Amino acid sequence: MVIGPSVWTKDSKGIYFTSNEGREFHSLRWMRDITDPNSVVDLTPDILWDVEDLTINADGSVVAFGCNEDGASQIYLLHTATQTRTQLAHVIPLCVVSALLFHPTQVNILAVGINAATTPGDVFSLDISQLEEKGQQALVRWTFSEVGGLPGGIFVSPRLIYFDTFDKDPAAVHKGPDGTRRIPAYVYTPRKPGTAGKVCQILFLSTPFR
Repeated sequence: MVIGPSVWTKDSKGIYFTSNEGREFHSLRWMRDITDPNSVVDLTPDILWDVEDLTINADGSVVAFGCNEDGASQIYLLHTATQTRTQLAHVIPLCVVSALLFHPTQVNILAVGINAATTPGDVFSLDISQLEEKGQQALVRWTFSEVGGLPGGIFVSPRLIYFDTFDKDPAAVHKGPDGTRRIPAYVYTPRKPGTAGKVCQILFLSTPFR
């Protein structure tokens, strides 16, 4: 068993943390009473990916956490009063999130470190109270990292694909019609076809292979 990141609840009587106890992947857990080890609840049993990072806002009403899904990050908001989740796939671009941190006093402002094909290693802030109204416009970029003098406009985002393998695994997240495991991968293609009639494609396999 491995215990990952953790944060206290607002009343300091409980704790949110990640653990892989009893399962293959790290899930988000809530220990309602730190004096009672039997008070632990698994909050993400349906997410078959690792929960890698989490943070809680100042009034304890929202826990933000990130998962590695198909090799890219997905961010979720856990509303602690109802234990319901909001996924931010429509707001966060295809990327790897390097950090999550709520503002120390402004409960709706979430800082996000984003490493993407078009924005390598930059800091953004997200107003979670404006998600429905603004969508991606609620995400504000604060830094513009150096990219070695290259024009940022030439970078392209990859496309997620899946390909079949030879083996079958009933526990695999992605399976083909015949039950064979499907592996996620990312394909980078040029914006325009090459003038010589040949196109170079770069394919990156994502991990873990589930």
